[in-house]
Amino acid sequence: MNSVRLFSLAFAVAVTTLAGCPPTVSEVSLDKKTLSIKKGDIATLTVSSTDSKDTFSWASSKTAFVSITFFSGRTATVVGKDLGVADVSVIGSHSGLSATTVVTVVAPPPGSEGEGETVAEGEGEGESILEGEGEAVTEGEGEGELILEGEGEAVTEGEGEGEGVQFFSHAGFLTNYAGASTCMVCHSSIADLYPRNEDGDVFASVHYQWRGATPELVNPEGEGRGVLTAYDDFDMTAPMNFSGLWTNQAGQPVDGGCVRCHVGLGALPSAISNPEQLENIDCLMCHSAQYERKLVDTDPTAEIVTPRFVPDESAMGTSLAQLDIDQRPFGGCLRCHAYAGGGPNLKRGDMDPELIDTTPDMDVHMASKAKGGAGLVCSSCHTALDHHIAGRGTDLSPTDVSAPVNCANCHPAQPHADAQLNRHVVHVNCTVCHIPDFARGKNPTEMNRNFAFLTFDLATGLYRPFTSRIAQDEVPQYRFWNRQSYVLGFDEPLRFNGKSQVILAEPLGTVQESTAQIFPFKVHVAYMPKLSDDSSMIGMKMDVIAQHGAKDNTNTLVMWNMTATDQQVVDAAIEAGAKESGLQDRLTTLDTRWTETERWMGIFHGVAPKTAALLCADCHGGTRLDFQALGYGLKQAQETLCATAACHTLRTGDFMTVHTQPSHQAMDCSTCHEFTRSAR
Repeated sequence: MNSVRLFSLAFAVAVTTLAGCPPTVSEVSLDKKTLSIKKGDIATLTVSSTDSKDTFSWASSKTAFVSITFFSGRTATVVGKDLGVADVSVIGSHSGLSATTVVTVVAPPPGSEGEGETVAEGEGEGESILEGEGEAVTEGEGEGELILEGEGEAVTEGEGEGEGVQFFSHAGFLTNYAGASTCMVCHSSIADLYPRNEDGDVFASVHYQWRGATPELVNPEGEGRGVLTAYDDFDMTAPMNFSGLWTNQAGQPVDGGCVRCHVGLGALPSAISNPEQLENIDCLMCHSAQYERKLVDTDPTAEIVTPRFVPDESAMGTSLAQLDIDQRPFGGCLRCHAYAGGGPNLKRGDMDPELIDTTPDMDVHMASKAKGGAGLVCSSCHTALDHHIAGRGTDLSPTDVSAPVNCANCHPAQPHADAQLNRHVVHVNCTVCHIPDFARGKNPTEMNRNFAFLTFDLATGLYRPFTSRIAQDEVPQYRFWNRQSYVLGFDEPLRFNGKSQVILAEPLGTVQESTAQIFPFKVHVAYMPKLSDDSSMIGMKMDVIAQHGAKDNTNTLVMWNMTATDQQVVDAAIEAGAKESGLQDRLTTLDTRWTETERWMGIFHGVAPKTAALLCADCHGGTRLDFQALGYGLKQAQETLCATAACHTLRTGDFMTVHTQPSHQAMDCSTCHEFTRSAR
């Protein structure tokens, strides 16, 4: 525990009465001082407190031996993971007091040992499914992980090695809000129980840092790559376009920059933790679906504008005191992820704000049970550990949590009753057949952006790059992916594809790799500036474009006046971008050239009902898949191949009718197609 944390904890106890928390009380106790359980068994612990408003956080000193999660408001489950002794501690969120139980895990009787097999309906290592009152369901997946949904939509979630925190309504507690410094009055003690990220697990996460470890990136591997180090064909570059108060054509201030979707209050994240950085975290961005904020100038008298977010109660339609705050508000993730790129469903194409309240036709997973869907939320698949979230798109550099998000995490490895379909599962990802198209709702998706031409946005009163193609019901493109990616970083030599486009991001993998699968992708094309020697792209200052030539945020570089032509504004944005990124000197000897870029983005959301899944003929005999490009070229001309390899003359009829006959059952694709695949 570092000195900053010690101070925070002491401060929390001392000022609880000032922050609306009840005064410190005299007792928090557990119903058992010691507990003995068998490996694989579950026991319960109940806590009592003389503070009626206490909620509780639990932790174990030896997570290798036991895992913990909430079962109800004041009860926790303790799961015996391995033989040994561990302390289980609980602390009250308002009282600040704690209690401890010593838990001893012993061996089960001979013949009964099995990790997780003593848990009701449990499969695998520590997995359990328990059903409670009404629609309350507890589901544990992986190593000791439990997710519990109770009455009234109150949610308890413990992920990873038994960590769990229960959240209740905070209505009436907030009278003002200044980011994490407000929340830390009550919640700083929770962080002290989990020393894995001593400076705060949110601060170290990819969602705050916008960079991190890159074990699945090939250029280069290591730390520190992410949104803040890569070119973006929607917003150019995040560092130079991070935050700004922009003035629209009506003279009104408009929140601008990438910061609109950052979980901070306006400051650029730094790699080194300090009190200012910790207080910059904006907890409500993820923990309140009602929360809205706006940028303000913190010191209007200063020459340099320093924007910072403050709550916008007029936009929320409610006061801070009545704001709904929860662990994972439904739709909280989509606040940013559905609006990336500057509008609804523009960037990814498969994350639409309609998913907040959708139908099974749009997404069978996220549609509510009342509408016939599975009623899942984002964290059902994108599991979290200390605010680090599992899941990585093909065009994203860092990996926040190593646990992959796979359909097989919930569905069986052989999901179909048809053996022929199950043969495909090894090398064809489920998304290929079960997401037949994307942008299926009312919001189209953007497929092309041109930074050389500008258009006026009536909704914001700002200018933006021209979008030349938007699409709905778009058929994906398909490639093999082995979970590794290439993402172009700053000041790196450019790579081109076969169409002379600069590759911004692409999946890696071939038909020869046993671990690679075919996936569906959205391919976005943009028209962007680069250095003429192909040594680097050139970032553009987007506030120059948005304001059509007004002053930039530092107030030191005066651009073109409001009567400037679009071409003058574009040139000024390039000039300002080159200056800020350190390319200005190279531009004195090199020219600016315009080039097309290409980014491959995986399509993972918008799973259609199984009745809408692709049919065999959609790919085999159809035009959806380019088998030649995927590596499935024929060894010989079709007329010759059928007589040679399959011992008969060319047959008539559709592909599936011919190739599902008994004479073909023992044949692999490589019998006729030009590839070899390494064994798994």
